[in-house]
Amino acid sequence: MVIGSSGRPSTSLYFYVLLFFLSSSYFIYGFYQHEVDPEEYAISKSLRVDANSLAFFNFVTQTHIMEKILPWLTRIKEADLRTLTSGKFYHAHSKIIIGTEKIHLMVVEYQVGKHLILQSEDQFIRQRIEIRTKRYHNQTIFTIKVYSKRTSALFHHTVGRAVQNFIIKQLETSLIHTAEIYIAISNELKIPKLITSKE
Repeated sequence: MVIGSSGRPSTSLYFYVLLFFLSSSYFIYGFYQHEVDPEEYAISKSLRVDANSLAFFNFVTQTHIMEKILPWLTRIKEADLRTLTSGKFYHAHSKIIIGTEKIHLMVVEYQVGKHLILQSEDQFIRQRIEIRTKRYHNQTIFTIKVYSKRTSALFHHTVGRAVQNFIIKQLETSLIHTAEIYIAISNELKIPKLITSKE
């Protein structure tokens, strides 16, 4: 350390410390301003189920079942009286990492029997959730994709990474659990449906 005649750090040391902080701040600001394609950071999980594609889609797009698929979302309720279509809103409580926040989810895309895409804009993370079903021979491919719509590289390499890890752990069990519920209900109705394999 450079010490002045008074026993205190010299002006040059303060200069280098200031220069370091300014450089670091500039780097962080530049990284924050750098934009990326958020879909590149998407989490996607699929499951293959012996089920009618339309029937299974109608099952998984019920609000109480969506809570099973997306366990970090609770108390999902319709926010308006519209039928399920683009522009419809839902209320929900999001429990991601720390605390719980009330959010709105808007249906941004919807096609009967194929996909339901929800998005939150009043949330820091700005979740986009895609629920898809696709017919494959006599089976259904059930896919969930989740990612943040934020475009900041800094976000995706810090907070976004923690969110990714959290959601991956949730989806590893939730899709299978949802399929098992469907199987149980189908068996009760004397319509046997079996889960066959994980994608």
